[in-house]
Amino acid sequence: MNKAKFRKSLRVGIIQDGKITQERIISAGDSVSIGESAKNTFVFPKTNLIPSEFPLFLYHAKGYVLQLNDNMSGRLKMDAVGSVRSLEQVRNDPNVLRKGNVFRLSLSERDRGKIVVGNTIILFQFVPPPPVQAIRSIESMDFRPRFFEEGDSVFYAFLGTNTLLAAALVAAVAIFPVHGDVAVAEIPDRFVQLVIENNERQKQEPIEEVVKIDKKQKEVEEKKEEETEKTPNKEEEEEEPDAVSEAKKKEQTKKEIVAGSMLIKQLLTRGEGEGTALDLWSDADAGLDDMDAILAKATVMEVATLENTGLRKGIGISNEMVTIGELSIAGGGTATIAEGPELVVSSTVETAKPELFDAKDPAAISKVVRSKFGQLKYCYEKALRSNPNLSGRLEIEFNIRNKNVTSAAVFSNTTGDGGFADCVTKKIRRWKFPEGVEGQAIYPFIFTSDN
Repeated sequence: MNKAKFRKSLRVGIIQDGKITQERIISAGDSVSIGESAKNTFVFPKTNLIPSEFPLFLYHAKGYVLQLNDNMSGRLKMDAVGSVRSLEQVRNDPNVLRKGNVFRLSLSERDRGKIVVGNTIILFQFVPPPPVQAIRSIESMDFRPRFFEEGDSVFYAFLGTNTLLAAALVAAVAIFPVHGDVAVAEIPDRFVQLVIENNERQKQEPIEEVVKIDKKQKEVEEKKEEETEKTPNKEEEEEEPDAVSEAKKKEQTKKEIVAGSMLIKQLLTRGEGEGTALDLWSDADAGLDDMDAILAKATVMEVATLENTGLRKGIGISNEMVTIGELSIAGGGTATIAEGPELVVSSTVETAKPELFDAKDPAAISKVVRSKFGQLKYCYEKALRSNPNLSGRLEIEFNIRNKNVTSAAVFSNTTGDGGFADCVTKKIRRWKFPEGVEGQAIYPFIFTSDN
């Protein structure tokens, strides 16, 4: 291949949604391909307008050749023609070579143009090649460490400043005078007098404080002895309480409590008198402090009834004790709780012909899908319990890579139940496929109720 025909390099820019996404300068003699395959020079999103690998610029002995198909549009400025031509005019030109549905147009170094493929715009022109940078051989390179490297000036400036400050501090400490031991004769007289007076005070103060404390203790002890002699013995002055007056006080207290408490009257009497309540009290009750002991002695009490309490009788109520079993007579009839019949649902899941894209081993895909019908019926019958009239067609689009479902989404749903569709989608995302099974599929499932 003679690469000296074109001295300029091919500059290609890719614009998507109004933004330049890729730009590259192609060396003279290198071809350019576009498409969704990773092997292309420029990788495009998936589209049906071009194959997965489409050689857009081919280089041969005479130079570059531009290849076009019927799905491309745009304009070209050809140096040989001297005007701007649309791709439609280029395709209708009888001088343009056509092979199948691909048109081949020879280019010169002065040609440039704009090619549109779907939502992607391709701009190209020929530019001078970038200057070649001289590359030194590894033998001529010096890898020995240097004392000063690039960018070390700031570090050494800080290091020098800190060194100077440290040296100044050391010098100041060395110059500062240090006082040695001072003799007693060198101490000024005023400091000696202060020290002597302080020592004398410390010796005198403890003796005076001890004497004062002893005097105070003696005075306190003398006052206590005088008070004990003057105060008479309380035990001798106290007289025995009058037994008659104490009994009257207890009796009066009992009457006041019983008379003032309607609750005690209802519990301890029949409402006719006070005898039963008063008989419960005794001298050992110590002023009615122990209520539990008093109630424990109420053995002669009767159960309060409608007759002796003066309450109005109701329907079906007697003056006898009422048991819990008889409480059901007071209202309507009896009631029980029973479980109703469980809702039984039955359904059918079928599949129509799927749409497969780049699928490997479609039979294995169909086999796995049919083996998972039980999971789809679970989602459908679960939704039928809430909506017995649910039915319709549900199409799921999913991709299979490395034995797993990498993505799954609802393509169409005529059932109108989003929760049911989500359940089916989640089940499909967990499906596993055999080794080597890959591709994209749109599977339609038809759900009908047998009830």
